[in-house]
Order: sequence, then structure tokens, then C-alpha cells
Amino acid sequence: MVERLLFLPRSWSDFRAPVFRVPVTLVLVTVISLFICSLLSTREGVIPPNDGVITLPLEGFSSAFLGEYGEALYPADADATILDVSGSDDWQKLQTRYVSFGSLADPAWLRVKLHNIKNEPITVRVDTRRVAFKWMKLYLTPDGGRTVNQFLDYSYDAPFSNRPVNHRILVADVVLQPGEQTELYVHYEGLYISMLPIRVAAPSSFELADKYELVWSALFYGFMLAAFFLTILTWSLTGWRLSVSLGVFLTVSLLSVWSVEGYIDQFLVPTKNQVTAHLTDAVYLWNYAGLLLLSRNIFDLKPNAPIIDRIMIGAINFIFLVSILHLLFGIFPRDSIVVMSFSARVSSVALYAVVGIWAVANNEKGGTIFTASAVLLTMAAAFTVFIDTFGFQQGGIPGTMRILVTIETIAFAIAIAQNVAAIRYERDAALVADLRATREKLRLNEALRDSQTAYERARLRAFDYRNRLQSVSHDILQPLSSLKAALNENLPADSAARKPLSEAFEYLQALANENLPAAKRAAGSQDQENETPITLVLDAVVAMFVSEAAAKGIDLNRHLDLDDTISADPVLLMRAVSNLVANAIRYTSDGAVTVSAEKSNGAVTIEVSDTGPGLSRQQIEQVMQCGVSGAQSNGSGLGLSIVQDALDELGGSFELISTPGAGTTARCHIPVQHTSEIG
Repeated sequence: MVERLLFLPRSWSDFRAPVFRVPVTLVLVTVISLFICSLLSTREGVIPPNDGVITLPLEGFSSAFLGEYGEALYPADADATILDVSGSDDWQKLQTRYVSFGSLADPAWLRVKLHNIKNEPITVRVDTRRVAFKWMKLYLTPDGGRTVNQFLDYSYDAPFSNRPVNHRILVADVVLQPGEQTELYVHYEGLYISMLPIRVAAPSSFELADKYELVWSALFYGFMLAAFFLTILTWSLTGWRLSVSLGVFLTVSLLSVWSVEGYIDQFLVPTKNQVTAHLTDAVYLWNYAGLLLLSRNIFDLKPNAPIIDRIMIGAINFIFLVSILHLLFGIFPRDSIVVMSFSARVSSVALYAVVGIWAVANNEKGGTIFTASAVLLTMAAAFTVFIDTFGFQQGGIPGTMRILVTIETIAFAIAIAQNVAAIRYERDAALVADLRATREKLRLNEALRDSQTAYERARLRAFDYRNRLQSVSHDILQPLSSLKAALNENLPADSAARKPLSEAFEYLQALANENLPAAKRAAGSQDQENETPITLVLDAVVAMFVSEAAAKGIDLNRHLDLDDTISADPVLLMRAVSNLVANAIRYTSDGAVTVSAEKSNGAVTIEVSDTGPGLSRQQIEQVMQCGVSGAQSNGSGLGLSIVQDALDELGGSFELISTPGAGTTARCHIPVQHTSEIG
């Protein structure tokens, strides 16, 4: 009772219920996601003794982060000069590698002292690892601010070809003289999250870091290229909607990485105008829309989760509309588009997670790995909001984004593979079950046909035997009549032997007459006690052939306008109608076969109609002959002859009506009487 009240699982199968499967999955993937995000987070390590001086040159290929040694003044006036800020008491020590002043930063100042301890000039490279600044200016003040040497004046609004450095990552070189000690001032205003991993190092150290970055970039782009090729190769397997969605996601993800790394500015936007100035903003929004589009199509939400599907369609359309308007017309100011971008990120990640939870709850194949990727992305988005310096310490935000895109792509690929594999497995299982059912049906039909064939063979033997018996009986009647006449002539009427001999001859004559149908009808000796309602016989015929008709894809219909009191000899009636129905099904490839009956003028008319190829008048004459079969028949040619003989015994008639191309109708007329009249 306690377990039921607390919804505790009582067996392993209970763990598979959504009420347990969903929370357990979310807890596990949340723990894993937190672990991955912690690995991607910037770790400060040991902060050096902060006396505000970076001693140059640095050993080997190392570099010094400005934040570990420098000070910050924030916020600051954009028009303030070094003389205005150098003597301020608001400077604060940073003691952190990466510097961030929030997502919508005001202008800020950074400063640090540089000291060349060598007796020769050295070149120092200032490396920002970013290009996402509204503007940045770098100064050296060797005498405390009285002399100012500006060596970088950068503006994001300027065309890339006119910027002071020709590199996708903003760098600048400065030369320090032997023994020189100077102050480095950085004055900038950021875009979006202004995380600034600015460092100083020798040019060789920068080049080594760039090569390291190049290796990881090559691996990432090689993986993305392989994903594109696999998307094209599996087009027919996954379907065009899912393939296009994956292609869109890969494309916008690449564009987002290029935006963060600066490739769009360097290679795609050599000159800036109103459209290209907002291209990066639009790319980020497209990335969220592409994520939702792929999430929607992986599990085919439209028929399976229509409410979630409609919400996602609305979100996708809204994001695309905002991005296109901003790209073409620039109608949103920078502060507004940043807010929209964060809102789109939060809503898309939330919907992404909702789809994952729905997939796990409904036990969709690929749902677990999909949910894991959704929770990881949610955690990463939360880290970027609450931890300003979140980013893989070796590659910063670009490196982190490449890793996240790679993980997301792998997760999507696994989810798609599992989902498609499950669909194919279910389809194959259904095909196997259908094949087994078809084989069983064919086996039953074959057994029925074998039984029908055996029945026809036995019936033909009996028919032949009866004909021969009738012939012998007919041949015996004449000698018996002669012998009886001779007996009457040669033996006196009062002879004691005449009576037993006469009785013996009469018995033999009656026995022979019983094997002659005409004699039986003339004598009124038909066994009416064995007659059966016609409706019952016709229903039995329809039931016997309905499976064979269904196997050929045609309908077997019945229309009986008779009451159950109208009867006939069941054997003869079954013999006639079953042959007609068998022929109709055999020669009909599509359409229907209809068995109908009605009473009029003291007789019953039974019709078997089909939608087969029909017969010409000459063909009708041929098939009505005993031993002649149709052009497509594999039978002996006795079918219609048997029908005619059966109707002759019933005292009825038979005719065949057909038109080439319009089907055939076999019509039987049988004189009958009601059961109540029999006897």
C-alpha cells in the first residue's frame, strides 16, 4: 500500500513507465551535462603574485593574460582620455584570466604594466582572441600618461579591408625598447557577451597557439564535411524532410561558428553595408530556428504530438521573420536584437528540451540521446548567462562552440540512426507478419483447391458411373419386357410358377427404372424428403469461395430474394452453382462476382454474374459442349456440361449470356415448390 501511495517501483518493468523513466533520464543526463560543462569552463589555475607588472620576454611559448596582472575601470565614458582616467581611484584589480563586464557592456578601461628586462628590443603581440567589439583602442604610456602612443584604432563598423589588422582575430604588435617599462591601456566597448581573453606574448607564441587552433578547426570542419556527405548519402533512407532539416542545422551551425571565429567578417564581408552589418545577428537567430526545425522532424511530431508541433512551427516562423527583417532592413536597434537573441535562445532550448522529454516519455527510439544533447545545450546556455567567462580555456568561445556543435551533431546523428532503425525494424516485422499470413492464406486456399479438385474428380467418376448405370439399366429394360411377355404367353394363368416369376421380373424392371432420371420423374419417385432450402445451399457456396475471391482481389457478393421455404435437391443444386461460381472467379481478374436468386412464376432464377473478359457467341457454343474448355482454362471441359446435366435432373434449364469485354452471366431456371407443399 505504501509503495502504491508513493508510486515506488515494484519491478524492473515499472522503471520503464514514463513516471519513472523521464525523471531518471533527466537526472542522469543533467549530471553528465554538468560534468561536460565543467570541463569546458575556464579554470583560472594559480594566480601569479599580482604586482601589476608583466615581465618580458615570457619563457618559451607561454603568454600572460592581462586580467591576471591588470586593473579595470568600469563603466567609463566613451570619450574619456588616458589623462582623464589614469589618476582615478576606481581602478580595481581583476585577478582573472578572462575578463567580462556583462552581455551589454558599457565602455571599459583595462591597464597593465609591461617591463622589458632584456638589453635588446623585443616585439610584443597583444592578442584579443575576439573581433566582437564595437571599437577598441590600444595605447602605450611610457611616462605615466604624459606621452601617449596609440598603436591600434579598431571599429567594428569599418570594412574589414580598412581595419588596422588583417586577421580574423584582433591582434596588434608593439616594440619595447631595452629595459623599457610602460603601461598598456585598453579602451573598448563590446558586443553581446564581452568576454575578453586578452593576452600578451611573443609573436612565436601566438603562432603556436594559432597552429594548435588550426588543428582543432581542421578536425571540426572535417567532421562537419563528413556529416554533410552522410546526410546526402542517407537521403533515401531518412526521407527528404529529415535530410533537409539536418542539412539546414549543419549549415547554420557552421555559419554560427564562422561568425564567432571571425571568418564571416574576413572572407564573406570584405565591405560592409546595411545587410552585411547585421548578417552575424541573423546567423545566430537562424541557428536557433535550425535547431527547432531538426528537432521537429526527427520524431515526426506533426502526427504524434500536434500541439508541440504547432508551437515549434510558430517559434520557427517568428525567429525567421525577425532575422530576415533585421538582416534586410535593420529595423531593430542593437540592444533590442541582443534581447531578442537571448529570448530566442532560451525559448528554442526550452522547446528542444520539451521534445526530448516527450520522446523519452513515449519511449521513442533515439529519445534518450536526444534528451541528453538538449540538457547539455540547456546547461551550456545557462553557463553563458550566469558565468560570464564560460568558455573552453584553450579556445575560448569559438573552441567551446565547436565542441558543442560537434556533440549536438553526433547526438542528432545517433538519434536519427536509432529512430530510422526502429522504423525499418517495425516495417520489416510487419512485412514478415504479412508474408506469414499470406503464406498461411495461400496454404489454406491451396488445400481448398485440392479439396475442390478431389471433389470434382470424385463427382466426375460418380457421374460417369451413373451414366453407365443408366445405360445398363436402359439396356436391361427391353430384355426384361420381352421375357415378361414371353412368360405371359407360355405359362398358363393358373400356373404355380407364373406368379413368382412375374414378381421377379417386375422387381428387376422397377430396379432398372430407379436408375433412369426420366423414369423417376415420370413415376414421381423423387426423394423430396432430402430437399434443402435454396438460400442455405447458395450461402454455403458463397462461403466456400469467398477466400479464393479475396486472394485474387475481387469481391464475391450475394443477393437472394427468397424465403427459407423454397427448396431443391441440395446435391444437384450445389453441383451446378459451385461450378458456375468457380468458373466466374477463375476468369475474373478484377471487379466482382455476384450470386443472385429470385422467384417468379413458380420457378427460381439463379444468376452468377462476373466482370471478366466475356465470351462471343461462337465461344459460348463451344464451351457448352461436353469436353470443351475455355482458352485460359486448365480444366477438363466438363464444368458447364455438368451444370447442364444437374439442371436436367432438377427439371430446369440453363443459359449463358455474355458480351466480349463486359462480363458473363450464367442463368439457371429451376421449377420448385414450397417446403410446406412437400409430402
